[in-house]
Amino acid sequence: MITTKIKAILKNNNIEHKTETTAYLNTDGDTLYYVESDSEKTVVEVDFINKILRRDNKKLFLEYRFDLDKETESIIVDKELDQTLTILIKTNKFEITEKDIIIEYEIEGDNFIYSLRKED
Repeated sequence: MITTKIKAILKNNNIEHKTETTAYLNTDGDTLYYVESDSEKTVVEVDFINKILRRDNKKLFLEYRFDLDKETESIIVDKELDQTLTILIKTNKFEITEKDIIIEYEIEGDNFIYSLRKED
């Protein structure tokens, strides 16, 4: 397991959520995960090979699947209500460089930008 310092930002029209923490990259280099400093201690996992973003905490589990310029089915699980919602996500950008990950996507007309930058 490789550790790296990261800065992650999730933005849409109404919010901007920032996290600076240590992330863990598996030895194959295809999956990165970190724990946010929010009250829910949300675990975020990015699967680079399958282009999946997962967020998991006590209340919610989200699995977003990305395919550039296409709509893909993704899920949101409300653990408290024991309900699963299927949503469509349109991926506008999925870019990975040595230091950055940038994902731009739409859910029901709302635009989101997820960016992750390796700080070391």
